[in-house]
Amino acid sequence: MQTLFPTGLYRRATRRFSLLLIAALALVGTPHVATAGSDDAAMSAPMTLYVVRHGQTNWNLEGRIQGNTDNPLNETGFEQARTVGSQLGEITLDHVYPSGLKRAIQTAEAIAGDAPITPDPRLNERSRGIYEGLVSAEVSDEFRPRFNALDDDMDGGESLRSISERISEATREIVAQHMGETVMVVGHSGVNPLVIAELIGLPPERAISEIRQGNDEVYKLTVSPEGAVTIWKLIPEDRLEEL
Repeated sequence: MQTLFPTGLYRRATRRFSLLLIAALALVGTPHVATAGSDDAAMSAPMTLYVVRHGQTNWNLEGRIQGNTDNPLNETGFEQARTVGSQLGEITLDHVYPSGLKRAIQTAEAIAGDAPITPDPRLNERSRGIYEGLVSAEVSDEFRPRFNALDDDMDGGESLRSISERISEATREIVAQHMGETVMVVGHSGVNPLVIAELIGLPPERAISEIRQGNDEVYKLTVSPEGAVTIWKLIPEDRLEEL
């Protein structure tokens, strides 16, 4: 198995985290990877992209549908962000892109080190319309089919098609600007699967149904200039069943 971190750091991390090799996948369609006028040396090296979900908020803890509501991290969320930052401590990031929401920006600030942070509202979580703030378990049977439907805005929220288009645009720009560099995106449960979907050619409906990421999980994607994508996942020790 290939390792996600330098060997020494991985040894120190094993008590808390384990590595899960998800897949080596071919990127479908690559015009956005190589752009005219790009530096030849940078374009000859792969891009490393870490995809992080923000730490826990009180609404996460309460099982509420959070959506685009701008909640901050709670104490556990700050600790999760600091822990991820510690695990990534020997990795030098060139740039960090959180969404424009507090919980993502606070998570990015705990991890970024000296790397510049550029909030991007295109990475904001999808609004859940009339369901925002409700307890998920109480409305799941009604909410989930609507959330997975491509053109349902859930009565005043945002459709899956709309968020997929803005996430795709942001992802393409980040890849085009940072080929050969190490970059992090700090997003949300409804955003990060769509970042990955853009890079591996996965339909948005399938991405949000099948890609699950906890508040303390990290994906690492290596994107080659030719468009090949390899994905690793860093998981907490209490979810070893995912190995």
